[in-house]
Formats: sequence, C-alpha cells, structure tokens
Amino acid sequence: MITFFSRIIIKIKLVFLLCFSVSVNANFISLATPEIRNLEQVGPGVSISSNDATSVLTNYTLNGATFLTFWLFNTNGNSEGSIQTPENWSANWDNYDSFQQKIINRDESPWSFQASIYDGIEVHTSETLIFEGIKEDQIIPNVSERTLYIDLSSVNKSSIEWVRFSVSGDLPVNNYDRVAEYEMLVQFGDVNEVPLPASAFLFASALAMLVVRKKSTNYMFPTESNSSEEAR
Repeated sequence: MITFFSRIIIKIKLVFLLCFSVSVNANFISLATPEIRNLEQVGPGVSISSNDATSVLTNYTLNGATFLTFWLFNTNGNSEGSIQTPENWSANWDNYDSFQQKIINRDESPWSFQASIYDGIEVHTSETLIFEGIKEDQIIPNVSERTLYIDLSSVNKSSIEWVRFSVSGDLPVNNYDRVAEYEMLVQFGDVNEVPLPASAFLFASALAMLVVRKKSTNYMFPTESNSSEEAR
C-alpha cells in the first residue's frame, strides 16, 4: 500500500523528471566498436622514398581498439599518419547534430589528433587537439584522454562517405619517438552536455512544495465527504 509520504516522493520525482526533459541534450553519433576495429590505414605505408606512415591495429579493447602509427627512422619534421573507415562503408546521420569520438594517447610522448568527415561534397574537420603522453600508465581526462568533435550542422548528413582520424607530430617527438600508440573508443557522454539551469531547479522545488502543502492540508483537514464516511 502506498503511504501518504510515498505519494509525495513519487510526485516530486515526476516534477524533477519533467524539468530535466525540458533541457534535452543534442544527439551525437560516434563510431561503434565494430566500426573502430575495421578502420584501415590510409596510404601505402612506410617507404624509403616518402614519409608515409604505417598504421596497424594492435589490440581489441572493451569499447574499441588500440593502434600503432609509425614512421621510418629517417623521417623528420611535421608528419602525419591516418586511419579511416573502409571503402565500402557509408552512413546516414540525419538524426544527429554532432560527431564525437574519444581517443586515449597510450604513448609517453605527446601527439596531435584530428577527425575528418567526407560527405560527398567536402571534407569537414575537427579541431586538432594535442594529447599529452601518459606517465606510469596514468590516463588523465582532458589531458591524455580527449574527444574529437565535429559540428554536423553544415554537413550533408544523409551521405557520409568516410570518417578519418589523423595523428601527427614533429618527428622525432621528444628527440627520439617516431611511434604513436593510441586507443580509439566509443564516445558515450556528450562533451557539450548542457547543465540543468538553476531556474529549473527553483521551478521544480516550487512545484514540489505546492504538492506537499496541498497534500498536507488535505491530510490534516479532510473533506466533508471523507468526514461523513468516517463517521459512519
């Protein structure tokens, strides 16, 4: 049997849920785990005659995979290597407002990462972010673990042809490093999550107090019909 105070608690919860539903976050899309594991190297790979990089998948993780991107020992200066979705891959993202993908730099050296999307008309890119290296296997959010973000408002979302991720650095990084190790994961939380406004909390609190006051009054002063029924 639901008691008087239990009904009050339920109503308060419903009020807060109503307020939270008013502040809805925009929808975002991320490559799923199987799509991450199917990412392929872009370009021919390492070559004596060029500075192309080789990228290989090294391990499956819970929500993604780890990769290595490396250059030949004689490669110097700013260099880039990329992985992207397979040639037969395509997507329709009409129901989404942004693309977001989480990356963890598993290397001890800092590396720069960027995401790109091609919609059949033009290439749309994220901001290039520097991911600091990890120390003693410690992953620090927003430092060695970050999220690449692309606003889809100007993208032809119905015909996404490929998604590409690029890693770059001024080789040799830290005067010795030409091998980048990183993990690509599914992004679960919106990086642009909008917090519930303070006014919504005040509104919810006011409604909750009205519910409590109304129920308390009815509980203390029963209606005439209820009093007559009790008298019988």
